[in-house]
Formats: sequence, C-alpha cells, structure tokens
Amino acid sequence: MARLEQLIEHIKCFPLSKSQDLPVWLLEPNGKYSVKSFYNCINFGGVVSPFGDTLWKTLCPQNIHVFLWLCLYNKILIRDNVAKRKIVDDLSCLFCNEVESIQHLFFDCINASSIWSLISEFFHHQRIKCFDDISSLWKFIKKRPMLHLVTVASLWSIWRLRNEFCLQGHTWKGLGFGLAKLKAILQQWVVLCEAAQADTLRRFVLLLDKHRGELMRIAWIWTFSYLPSWCNNIRLCSGVSPGSLCLFITAGLAVVLVSPPHIT
Repeated sequence: MARLEQLIEHIKCFPLSKSQDLPVWLLEPNGKYSVKSFYNCINFGGVVSPFGDTLWKTLCPQNIHVFLWLCLYNKILIRDNVAKRKIVDDLSCLFCNEVESIQHLFFDCINASSIWSLISEFFHHQRIKCFDDISSLWKFIKKRPMLHLVTVASLWSIWRLRNEFCLQGHTWKGLGFGLAKLKAILQQWVVLCEAAQADTLRRFVLLLDKHRGELMRIAWIWTFSYLPSWCNNIRLCSGVSPGSLCLFITAGLAVVLVSPPHIT
C-alpha cells in the first residue's frame, strides 16, 4: 500500500493531458525510429567506436582498411595471438629474438624502428610508438593525408615482409629489406594520390633510397675491414695458395669460393 501511494505521488509530478500518447525512439535525437540506430544498438550495444569512420576514410586500397581494423583491435594472427589458440613452438620475432607481439612487430622491433624514425624525420612529426599514436593522427586526416598514407603503408610493408619470412622461407639480411618493401608498396599506391601528394611521396621514396645507400656503404666498410683476416684464415685452414683464392663481393657480403688444393 505504501508503494502504491509513492507511485501516485510520483505521477502527480507529471502534468497529464488529453492528447494522444506518442512513441519516442530514444536512440535518435529526433525521437523517430531508424534502422541504422537499431543496428548499431544490437551489434555494438550502443557503444560508439573511438575511431569513428576515420579508419575507413584513410587513403589506401580498400583491403588495407580491413587489415588496419584487425591491427587496431589486436585480432591479427601474429605468434602471441596464435599461441592463445594452440601450442606454438617458437614465439620469437622473425627479425630479432624478442617475443613477437603486435606492439613489438610493428613498433619496437629494430626493423620497424628504422622505418618510424625516417617517417618522423621526413614529416617533422614525433616518432610513432603505438597504435594509439596512429589513431590520434586520424583527427587530422584531411590536413596530412600523406603522413597517413605512409603510416599505413609502413604497417602493411612490415606485415608483408614478416609473412614472406614466415610462410615463404625468405631470410633476413638487413634493414634494407624493410625499406625496399616499403618503397615498392608506395610506388604502387602513388596512383591514389593527387599531383602535389604524389610529389611528396616521391621525395619520401628518395629518402628511403638514400638511407638504403647508407646501409649498403656501412656493410661494404664492415666487409672490407674483415676481409684480410678471412682470407688468411681460409688459406691457412685449407692449405691453398693465395692465387687460388677468389673473392666475389656482392651486396656488401663476402662470398668466398676456394678452389681445391693442388695435389703433388
């Protein structure tokens, strides 16, 4: 009885009228039903994505948008995610010896770090360290479209290179591999850009080539600094004369071919 009296007192606070009652759809500001609002409610519980529609407006091929979505929500099948479903014997990164996680592969690994450092240098932007940094850039997607394109291309190039090593048996031979893969992808995506944007993209590709050249020179210097000791060790161990020792230098690496020793 007391609860009934409370209900009556509560109703008295609302003025009643003789007009007909109308249904109000609370998921829309205008109070009218829409299929879109109902779909969002049953699929996402009414929770709005923090990334909004900006992810799908990024300048890149359509299939890369799905890849971005998988990365942002940590759904991509790298080794630590695969290990949650089955036993994985080796969890190490294919570029180093650290555990392969989404944060490590795309940001902390030495291969990724070299790429993000070049992007920071070229675009005069703070170094990108995680996916939160990338998603924060989408607020300015119209102001710096080339930064967004290069950022997405970098993620995609790291993933493609990683899969080539993991699934196709390619071997890691240096940081130049990652830069070459990024260059190839950017050259394919240049058709998506306007004239001024394409010029910016070409200048960034030139920076990639310059850095690759520096890495090659470092490799040559390192190789020639160790060649004398290699030659002596090979000659002493195999018993061959210096004249039968042939050295071929390719891509900054010493390939040593030794002819059989002369038998007397």
